[in-house]
Amino acid sequence: MKKGGLAFLLLFPFAISLLGVVTSSGGFQRIEKDLIGIEWDYAPQVGFKIQGEKVKLIAHGIYDKTCALAYGNDLVWTLQNEDPNDEEVHATLEKSTKVNDEGNFDYYLLALSEGDVTLTVANAKGTLSKSMTGIIYKDFAVTVAPKVSPSQSNIDPSLYYGEFDWGSQGQKRKAEIDYSFSVFPSSSLNESASLELASCSDNLEVDLAGGKVKVKNVVEDVEEASFVLSFKGKKRATSFRLVKNGINVYTYSDLLKCTNQSEDGEIVCLRRSFESLSRYAEKDEKGNPLFEGGQPKQAKDNVALFGNFQGYSSSGSPLYSFASEVYSHPTTMDTSYLDQWNEFASGDPLYADSVLSKEVYAGLRVQKDFYGNGYTISFHNLAYPYGTTTILQEDGTAASIPTLTKENLFRGPLLTYCLGDPTRFPLIGLYGEDNAGIYVDGDGILINDLVAKNADYGDSFTFLKYCGTVVDLHGDGITLANCQLSSGKNVVRAFSCKDAAIVNCLLSNALNFCLDLGSDSLEPLQAEKKGSYLDLDGAVHNVSYADWMASSKGQDVLNGYLGTLSSVSSGDTESTKKAEKAIESIASSTEREDWKRDYQTTVTLKDSYLYKTGVSCVGFENSFHGPFLYNASPTQIGSLLEMLSIPIDGEGHSLIPFIPKGMALQMKPSLLKVEGKTDFYDDKKVSDIVLEGILQQDFTGIISILPDDLKDKLSTLKKSLGIDAIFPLKEALSELVVSKGFQNAESGTVSMPFSYYGGGINNSALELSRWDNFLPYAGEAKEDLVHYYLYRNSDGQERYWNFLYRIVTMVTGFDDFRFGFYDGSGSHVGLSPNVEDLKKNAQQGGVAP
Repeated sequence: MKKGGLAFLLLFPFAISLLGVVTSSGGFQRIEKDLIGIEWDYAPQVGFKIQGEKVKLIAHGIYDKTCALAYGNDLVWTLQNEDPNDEEVHATLEKSTKVNDEGNFDYYLLALSEGDVTLTVANAKGTLSKSMTGIIYKDFAVTVAPKVSPSQSNIDPSLYYGEFDWGSQGQKRKAEIDYSFSVFPSSSLNESASLELASCSDNLEVDLAGGKVKVKNVVEDVEEASFVLSFKGKKRATSFRLVKNGINVYTYSDLLKCTNQSEDGEIVCLRRSFESLSRYAEKDEKGNPLFEGGQPKQAKDNVALFGNFQGYSSSGSPLYSFASEVYSHPTTMDTSYLDQWNEFASGDPLYADSVLSKEVYAGLRVQKDFYGNGYTISFHNLAYPYGTTTILQEDGTAASIPTLTKENLFRGPLLTYCLGDPTRFPLIGLYGEDNAGIYVDGDGILINDLVAKNADYGDSFTFLKYCGTVVDLHGDGITLANCQLSSGKNVVRAFSCKDAAIVNCLLSNALNFCLDLGSDSLEPLQAEKKGSYLDLDGAVHNVSYADWMASSKGQDVLNGYLGTLSSVSSGDTESTKKAEKAIESIASSTEREDWKRDYQTTVTLKDSYLYKTGVSCVGFENSFHGPFLYNASPTQIGSLLEMLSIPIDGEGHSLIPFIPKGMALQMKPSLLKVEGKTDFYDDKKVSDIVLEGILQQDFTGIISILPDDLKDKLSTLKKSLGIDAIFPLKEALSELVVSKGFQNAESGTVSMPFSYYGGGINNSALELSRWDNFLPYAGEAKEDLVHYYLYRNSDGQERYWNFLYRIVTMVTGFDDFRFGFYDGSGSHVGLSPNVEDLKKNAQQGGVAP
């Protein structure tokens, strides 16, 4: 047997179990999808004449027809008076008895008496909606609307206009807003009856003939503006807010000028959505984009394309000029691994081409306040893989999955650790900071009423693996208000930012977490700190961690806990008890006492909804610091890895040319304050948890050196080498949720809004004293994997798997994983957030900027 094959035989359990630390065999776990949009052709104000005839209301749900549509996505219309104090019935809605070809009931409006009503269409579960004002009239009516239509999806009831527009030469000029002032029927207009300006606030000038509203001087940071039109005694009032020094953004060029191309940033007031190619362009009868002059043809006046389309590559991938437009910045995460690898690679001609970048990309760098007005920014053109690959699934059917091409800039996060050559044979890579759609860079910044997403993805959370974070917070006192953010590996990431607030927002559809909390403050373990360590005989040793890990007694503890492939102690035996107590004495022995409540990230989550994830709504990260990361302990594992330094290709590259040292680090904790009406909608079966996206793995290199006889032996194993088999977190959690009563008996699902990384010390915390929806929350439960592995059955082949599981803890460390659960009453089974609730919150004025 070749030396490499022998090494693999010994290394295989370690490598595979390390893989299991942070990923899951959920693999291609399919999910049902909600609508991604609602389309209609209604202006913000629409007149309905009182004539005794019903008017059919028309809207269409937009979704990926290659995916299964989740229950509750049929369209539902509702009506209410604009003035909540108006009790007169101005109109009624009638619902058909049969569904139409789109699977929706038809709705009809019957106008009864003059007045204004709000017409809203939403999916039945309430996760998205659009609204307009219905003007019920008898003889005539007046409508006022900007010619670039509002989004009609805003949560904040106010619209925000900037004081300035960009001029044709790139200069700022006082804003002029094109408006449509209409009287209908138009026959009502004559020489004796004309539309008049009844009143106007001092900060505006209204040009009725030219159809323009011009902004004059703006004094306050945000101030009210209004005007009133009159026709035959009927008045129509229009109001909005003006933002001092704000700039109205109509084009992608405008957007870049205010963000990536501005040294200090500009205040943004969006006046259009910026969408993916598929959502921007008109389509032919087959659903393909239509082009005009080499550019995609705009379908809606209030939707622009995110990016500059450059055509298609020879392989059919879309081409954009993002490389010269995105914001690139140095990572703020700990770069200990990157620094060590780059020092090694730059000093070895064989690896000189493998130096790793410490830069990450952002679609937009936001340094000033950002008013979204309910418009959408989709980073799909930038963040989603351009290619596709067809794979054969376990059931024998073919499936298409997104695949990176050379044109993709977003290629996944930076590495905080890698076992193997990270560019050629990255056996295992632990992920750190990722690329982002929006990088909020500065203190005291407000993001208000923005809809943002990184992808229009398919029917698996795993398709979000390379799509990055939707909004990354980098500063103190940042506020996200009235926003709808979705579809990223993580939706919001907050690391080392204090006094952040997420208020009246909807965060949804994350591969990992809707809210990912952690810190950039990491320090090596206090290896010189003295502790009391137990050996396998129960004797106490008052020594430092460094001395204990270097001692034969310390190595005996690790090896005794680990066991061997032929002998793994387990169950209620004396040796098991001794090993557990000895390992417990190591756990947290290097903890920095002064860090326990030194929260480097503090976030308030108020009146917000978090919905649909692969793992849980909120994740509290830490840093793994097992003995292997400290000094490659136990020594038998380190020596095995060194055997894989042999060349395996014609150029002399090896699988593991370099093993970083001193990678056992401790992260400062985070604090999350949950307040008000905040709620979490993410019930799922434990078996449906997907932990992919935190780790990179590729075993093609190591498999290539296997001798045929070893491959045959591995093929006889009667247990899949999937992640669930080698890292049994789901197995352990399944037992935990049943024993604690967290699993709903009828649905078999659990609601687990909070996850705390274990292994390393994690002192992150929740503050729930101001949470109105606290009642069904059952609290936290610990998963002691060391105990679970030691007492797990080891009969037959299970001894091999228990050996693998224990190796995992040599990398992570020995501290508990923690999870926060709702009780098992089923209070959240099948429920989903309703954006109309967020609109009501905003109308009450509690979250207005």
